[in-house]
Amino acid sequence: MKHSLMRCLALGVLVSGFASVSPAHASIVLNNTRVVYEAQDRETSVKLTNAGKKPLVVQSWIDDGDVKKDPSLMKLPFILMPPITRVDPGKGQTLRLMYTGEALPQDRESVFYLNLLEIPPKAATSADQNIMQIALRTRVKVFFRPANLKGNSSEAPKKLLWTLLKKESGWSLECTNPSSYYVSMTEIALSTGKTSLPVSDGMVAPGGTLKVPVSSVPAGTTGVKYQAIDDYGAAREHTVLLSK
Repeated sequence: MKHSLMRCLALGVLVSGFASVSPAHASIVLNNTRVVYEAQDRETSVKLTNAGKKPLVVQSWIDDGDVKKDPSLMKLPFILMPPITRVDPGKGQTLRLMYTGEALPQDRESVFYLNLLEIPPKAATSADQNIMQIALRTRVKVFFRPANLKGNSSEAPKKLLWTLLKKESGWSLECTNPSSYYVSMTEIALSTGKTSLPVSDGMVAPGGTLKVPVSSVPAGTTGVKYQAIDDYGAAREHTVLLSK
């Protein structure tokens, strides 16, 4: 990967002069909001489409979650092809992700991140015109799933254990994940049965704990409502009682 391109990340901005800019929207659309790589598969594919009106150059790479580190310095167990490609408007491209066999935990999932940086064509300018071009990045999770894990991913959100704790600094809602799967949640809310108070979102690792600061606790709070994202990107709502 060329270092000059890697510096153009989520808000990578190529500026010529000064201009007012309308909100930018990504033109590259993925067929899913996450990638699940089954360990027994030789490779998995990611399909993308250019929903915009202009051709784009798309640069793709994998990282381990550290957005501040140069991905070219990371030792990752994947090959992603092609790393750079042109996608015409209304057309698609398929990326191939291949696991290279380096050791990863076999008793739980591992998570990585797929990045897609869309670079627009150089805009035509006149002498009295100022142009700002923005290179937009899309970033989605890649879950590496070993064979023969206990349970299954659809059951994992139901097994989360929730505890509401009072500390010197205030209240804390703690979520423990006893499963072998990552659980991503778009909304976590305290529930009284009749009302709910959204407090956060987040992801809890296999065997890990997610701690959420809570500014206030509604009277009569007995449970937690949360929306967990399944393998296909759909949000599934769950309601559970708080652990004693």
